[in-house]
Amino acid sequence: MRQLARTETIGRHMGKRLLGIDYGTKRIGLAISDPRQIIASPLARVATKKNHKETAQAIKAVLEEKNFVIEKVVLGDPKLLSGEPSPLSKIIALFAKDLEQVLECPIAFFDERLTSKQGEKLLIEAKVRRKKRAKVIDTMSATLILQSYLAIPKMP
Repeated sequence: MRQLARTETIGRHMGKRLLGIDYGTKRIGLAISDPRQIIASPLARVATKKNHKETAQAIKAVLEEKNFVIEKVVLGDPKLLSGEPSPLSKIIALFAKDLEQVLECPIAFFDERLTSKQGEKLLIEAKVRRKKRAKVIDTMSATLILQSYLAIPKMP
């Protein structure tokens, strides 16, 4: 597991995608990049299971159903505004270990401070009803995490 790094070149892994994850104790939002790793799109919402391995297996099932090949997972890490790890950060770190084993690909942690609030604001501005917002906020947050990661300039 590594912290944020975007050193690969655009054409290096054509067809392989990045998976964005917004981890929650009840639900997990998933987002997927396009094959060129430029645009993030909502993918699915998965219920958090009893243990991390089961949750990772549920995510793997979604990817297999869609025939997605994943190069890397971008996992949101909700740091405190001070920059310190949040209580959820420890749980996410444990989840990341199981996820890395199940998906067999590296994981990059990405500071996701306020992405849920940003997603909620975007949905309100789009006049999405409260009931519908509750259903899509997790995937919206995952999409914002992944798109923010994709926006980081790549190093040669």
